[in-house]
Amino acid sequence: MEGLPEKREGDEMTKGVKFAHVFSASNKKDMRISPEFDDEFDYEYIHSHQNKELGISAQADKTMIEADFIFNFPATEQYSKTGLNPTSGFFTKLFGALNTKGEMIWQRRFLWYAAGGKDRAGFAESAKRMNALGL
Repeated sequence: MEGLPEKREGDEMTKGVKFAHVFSASNKKDMRISPEFDDEFDYEYIHSHQNKELGISAQADKTMIEADFIFNFPATEQYSKTGLNPTSGFFTKLFGALNTKGEMIWQRRFLWYAAGGKDRAGFAESAKRMNALGL
């Protein structure tokens, strides 16, 4: 995503690392990775999200890959094989209403008012594109 190459240049361990593709607000509609990748995946760069998110979806089964675009607390699936209680963590207690069940009202409010609050038009555009792609 935009900003990452510059960030890497400021770190001695990653200085000089070149990126073949850098998503930006201006190129996101025209960005192509490769014919093979583009045949398998749909993607949307959400430049208006505070974390500059990238949503990727496998076309075959519509599996969504993302990092911090949405949160799902408690993290039951992530902790299912650990033997740990997924409802005991600090963030689960703090953000417990941010889950993917039902209408996701608090998740949607958080995304609209906090994560996408600086550029709601851009955020809404990305959300519409993601919805159209099945993300």
